[in-house]
Amino acid sequence: MSQIHEFWLNNELARHMEPHQAHQQEPEILEILNARTDIECENRLVSLLNYDKFSLIKRLLVNRKKIFYCTKLHQAKVRFSCKAQEDKDRIVERIREDDCEYIIESLDQVKLKIDAHN
Repeated sequence: MSQIHEFWLNNELARHMEPHQAHQQEPEILEILNARTDIECENRLVSLLNYDKFSLIKRLLVNRKKIFYCTKLHQAKVRFSCKAQEDKDRIVERIREDDCEYIIESLDQVKLKIDAHN
């Protein structure tokens, strides 16, 4: 699971459903992953995806913060506006407020490995 990156959610959903369905449900699932509590998140995922996708739901729950923040950071990075950096800064601040600095550290490690290979 250390390989969660900005496209992980889309790729994982496509493994469990039709690609067009995955594309349609990704924004809603991303919103659900940002739920205030794990219980709320679990209930909403089960309601949306049903029990037949229990293995997917379990993976999403275990890694929900990392999936949410990595995806949001990528979305901010690909925006072609002057607000993109502000969006990234705001997301990084939320990560820190959410006591999820391990996500930033993990992303920094990946960036260091990529830079070392280039």
